[in-house]
Amino acid sequence: MRPQSSWVHVGWITALLTVAVGIGLAVGLPGRAHEGAEVSAYPTTVAPGETLFVEGADINPNGPIALFLEGVKGKFRLGQVRGDEDGGFKTSVALPPDLPPGTYLLVAVGANGEKATFSVTVAAAVSSLTQEPREPTDALMELDRSRSSEEWAFLAVVIGLSLLLGAWLARPERMVAPASPSASAAEPDGSGP
Repeated sequence: MRPQSSWVHVGWITALLTVAVGIGLAVGLPGRAHEGAEVSAYPTTVAPGETLFVEGADINPNGPIALFLEGVKGKFRLGQVRGDEDGGFKTSVALPPDLPPGTYLLVAVGANGEKATFSVTVAAAVSSLTQEPREPTDALMELDRSRSSEEWAFLAVVIGLSLLLGAWLARPERMVAPASPSASAAEPDGSGP
């Protein structure tokens, strides 16, 4: 009996390709084509009245670009900038002090119709009278890393099933080719004359 080495090789090649595709998707494939207009901002969470730093690319070369926040609570104009020769820009804008908290899309629209969006969260404003000052300290922060018994049970089941599946896939009888019917007919069975 001969092991099915070609099937073993196919299995290894499939596993390696699966890992390679997974890593490529997780990291992002290099050399992707540029996908058009882009806008980004930081910080991504900001309070009303604070400054938002905005950067855009490929929106409106040498032309005006309108900036505004759009959400369920309305549309708020932040201002206008002029794109450079590539349609990019960098600017800072002050958010309106009466801006309601919530999640908004930062929208950059060029006069040429190019549009880009970016998600920004507006947090509730904190009064300076109620905010407690914090002093830096050398104390270690304690993190609760305990898990509930249900989480441990789920992890144990997943690990157990993974081990069983691995043992089943690696069993020796899967690696041995079955005898062909013509080969068994040609072998003497010892019951001859």
